[in-house]
Amino acid sequence: AATTSETTVKVTVQEGVSIANDNSTADAGNKTPGEAGTATSNLTAGTNSAAGLKITVKDKDEDTSLRDATITGTTAGVDFIPTAASGVGTWSLKGGDLTVDTAMVKNSETALVVKNTSSASTEHVPVTYRIEPGTAQRQGTYEDVIVYTVTKN
Repeated sequence: AATTSETTVKVTVQEGVSIANDNSTADAGNKTPGEAGTATSNLTAGTNSAAGLKITVKDKDEDTSLRDATITGTTAGVDFIPTAASGVGTWSLKGGDLTVDTAMVKNSETALVVKNTSSASTEHVPVTYRIEPGTAQRQGTYEDVIVYTVTKN
C-alpha cells in the first residue's frame, strides 16, 4: 500500500529597485584656469517592476556650485564654479536621457531625470561631468555632492 502527501512550494517575490555607482568621487584631475575637463560615473540601476524605473539626480543641498571650503569669496568663476549648461567658469552633467550638458538643480527643486524606463530592466548609464574653471579661477580643490535616486515607476 502507498500513501501520498502533497507540499506546495511557494515564494512571493516583491518588487525591488537597486542602484550602483562605480565612481563616488568623479575627479577631473588638475586643470589650469580656463582649461576644460571631464569626469565620468557609470550608474547601474535595475528593477523587476513591470512598470520600469526612474533614475533622478539633484544636489545634496541648496548650493549647486563647486566650492573650495577654504575660499570665502563671492565671485563666480573666480571663488567658486557655478552650474550652467555651458560656458567658461561653469560645470554641468549629461548622460542617459540628459542628452545635452545640463545644469544641476538644488535639493529643493524637481530632480533631473537621468533615465526613465517602462518595463523591468537593468540600465547601465554613463554620466559625464563637464568642469571648466574660470580664466581667473583661484587655486584650490572645488567640489559638490549630488545625489542619484532610483525609484520604480
